[in-house]
Amino acid sequence: MNPRPRLCLLENVPGLRDKDKETGRSSFDAVQDAFAELGFSFVWKIFNAAATGIPNNRMRLSMAAIA
Repeated sequence: MNPRPRLCLLENVPGLRDKDKETGRSSFDAVQDAFAELGFSFVWKIFNAAATGIPNNRMRLSMAAIA
């Protein structure tokens, strides 16, 4: 028996949401679709990493897949 995770946290650059000019889809779309196929809800937010208290002023894409 494989235990199924109830939560998966991911973090990447906001450019992950950039659309491919030929397909009109992004890598973000593929990630979101993959989690949907597994029955997860998906939420995301773009934020400045400095808001978490680390000394790094850059934008990040935070994602959570919730079973």
